[in-house]
Amino acid sequence: MSSVATEIINANWHYISQTESTNIFLRKLITERNLPSGYCVYTDYQTLGRGQGESKWESAKEQNLLFSVLLHPLQISANQQFIISELIAISVAKTLNNYLDNITLKWPNDIYVENNKLAGILIETTLINNSIRDIIVGIGINVNQQKFYSQAPNPISMCQIVGRYIDRDMLLKQVVNNIINSFNQFKIEDVGVLQTVYKSMLYRKQGVFLFEDNNGIFKASILDVKSDGRLVLLTENRLQREYFYKEVSFII
Repeated sequence: MSSVATEIINANWHYISQTESTNIFLRKLITERNLPSGYCVYTDYQTLGRGQGESKWESAKEQNLLFSVLLHPLQISANQQFIISELIAISVAKTLNNYLDNITLKWPNDIYVENNKLAGILIETTLINNSIRDIIVGIGINVNQQKFYSQAPNPISMCQIVGRYIDRDMLLKQVVNNIINSFNQFKIEDVGVLQTVYKSMLYRKQGVFLFEDNNGIFKASILDVKSDGRLVLLTENRLQREYFYKEVSFII
């Protein structure tokens, strides 16, 4: 098999058969030319695919969706970045709701079905002063993969759930179009409604569950998610704790 990646390019889409990361690839593209908001790079395989932080994203060749979307937010300032996470997560989740039941959002923006991870989102922003110039949204959705071999504890694919193969091209267009439409229609005065919808879709939004922070494992319930993205937990001892991403983890 040739090591040269196949590319197909048009005004708003860029397909490359293999790349290290669609986020990295798109970031290089925007240094070379002006690209419109909504421009999408997608691939069949990533050699350096990753999730949030140092997490790796496993994906078999030509089985899943791996793509990045460029957005130019006009209304969202740097100190309101969690709005972006909410908009993206809700858009992806609502698209997948057309195929599956029991879709939830695991804080801050993983897509879950019951206790299994279906999709991950990696958001990278470029700032100028207090303004966001560019957003690159990297998304991985487990679509048709039948077996997972990495150390990730709980991946699942759409095919495993519904028992049939899903048209990846159709799903890609639906997800990207929903993201673009959500951003185009969003008004900053609607942020309260957005946060209400986000909280209504939260994974483990009701009940007491195990969490872990730097002090160890503890039981708590989700009390709130603040506008800056902080997760607010209420412990069994009725103590309120607040965490930014990576400061606390769910025990699943």
